[in-house]
Amino acid sequence: RTRDSRLTISPFCHGLLGQLAKQLVDCIMSAELCKFQIMKTFYQIGLVGLKLAPYESASWVDELGRSVSFPEINNQTSAVVNPSYHRALGVTG
Repeated sequence: RTRDSRLTISPFCHGLLGQLAKQLVDCIMSAELCKFQIMKTFYQIGLVGLKLAPYESASWVDELGRSVSFPEINNQTSAVVNPSYHRALGVTG
């Protein structure tokens, strides 16, 4: 499967993350693609900002400036947890 393939919907798993997990367990989706899909989802809901390069600032989904498209997400992309969620997720520093 390519990175931009569509998810196969299962009636037994609810929600996007459940669908991703099922496809990963059923070997329909690679771990690599699943990782990118999860990061894309977390970015789209504002849980994380994405940095495409170490020297760039994080891009957030709700910014008016640059946004990250799915094909740009790769193994060099890093995630920054939205400060609003630091306490709930136990993020320090």
